[in-house]
Amino acid sequence: MIKPQRLQPGDKICLITPAFQALPAKVRFAKERLEAQGLEVVMPDTLMNRDGYFAGTVEEKVTELHNAFADPSVKAIMAVRGGYGCARLLKHLDYELIAANPKIVLGYSDITSLLMAIYTQTGLITFHGPSAGYPLPEFSQHYLHRVLFGGEAVSYENPHKPPRDDVISTAYRPHTITPGVVKGRLMGGNLTVLASLLGSPFVPEEWEDVILFLEEVHEESYSIDRMLCHLDLVGILPAVKGVILGSFTDCHSRAFQSFDVETIVENTISALGVPAYANAMIGHQEEIFTLPIGAEVELDASNCTFRLLEPAVVCG
Repeated sequence: MIKPQRLQPGDKICLITPAFQALPAKVRFAKERLEAQGLEVVMPDTLMNRDGYFAGTVEEKVTELHNAFADPSVKAIMAVRGGYGCARLLKHLDYELIAANPKIVLGYSDITSLLMAIYTQTGLITFHGPSAGYPLPEFSQHYLHRVLFGGEAVSYENPHKPPRDDVISTAYRPHTITPGVVKGRLMGGNLTVLASLLGSPFVPEEWEDVILFLEEVHEESYSIDRMLCHLDLVGILPAVKGVILGSFTDCHSRAFQSFDVETIVENTISALGVPAYANAMIGHQEEIFTLPIGAEVELDASNCTFRLLEPAVVCG
């Protein structure tokens, strides 16, 4: 396991667009958000390129990443957005270069494939968390700063604030699927992306010591069911030690009398018999955790929390 150096005010952070093209306004706001965190933003010449719906060709995006890792003045790399496209880059990346120049890599959604590939091929802890092109509210900033700047072994738990015009918390309410406490390596991300990587060298071969986290967006019930079945058939779900479910945003079914997504997911996970809870702050929403892929954590599913067992970055 390789840990990157922590961030400090004044450090350089490089924006990347490894998947879908980002509109100029999104890139501009991304730069301003990071500058508001006290960081100096590096913007590659290829950041705004376009190749169909991608933000440039495979060669351009691979070079963008290689240059960011090779630049000793850059301390972190952050995606502007996801979409689709990172998987095209994976077999072309120089993982020896990446391992020799460890630094923070951050994003979510389609960026899952990049995060998982880098961790699997190099042992470098990567970070499933905010993408720079989207809002960064106080909750997200809180975890971003404590994990990446402070180098804290943080505890993760949902906010207790009630939503607008209500006296109880509903939108942020987690619930236990199977109680229990367990330790393991944190691994996961977007369900569709993770399932698409199975059988490739860009996901771990062993899952026995893993705490798996999953999230999804814009998928129908049957599709969620199919992908979970895939994870079961290849031996991932039976092997994991615990599960943390994030949000399944806008996932539903148009079929009459079908199972709802919550029922499908929770029935599948409860059948594993391992500690698990649902509705963690992970997924396609503004308020999200910053999660180190590959770090050791302790999951307390009974209380719907988990914690890092050591910092995910080097603070020296």
